[in-house]
Amino acid sequence: MASTLYGYTRSINGIVPNFAKAPTVKMIYDAYISGYSFGGLIDLLSKRGIVSPSGKERWSTAALHKMLSDSQYIPLVEFEQYVAAQFELARCSKIGGYWETKDHPISFQ
Repeated sequence: MASTLYGYTRSINGIVPNFAKAPTVKMIYDAYISGYSFGGLIDLLSKRGIVSPSGKERWSTAALHKMLSDSQYIPLVEFEQYVAAQFELARCSKIGGYWETKDHPISFQ
């Protein structure tokens, strides 16, 4: 069985929003848009005891990136939040072996 997106539940009607987890999705979008890094988000989620979509104690950067870049989350967050996250993801994109930030590139090598 394929995994279900975090914040959604599989039911007899298909995949439907899980409104118990929706506030976490919205919090992740809000924090990212307000300037939290992926590492900062991972720490925040860990401090709040929110387990990852795969049930692990700590979230991965990949899980956060997937959530922030997937348009299927629009019903759980406002459209404007989704678009703002896309601009932020593009602004901090990997370019030539570096993560480009608004102030300076940071090498990940």
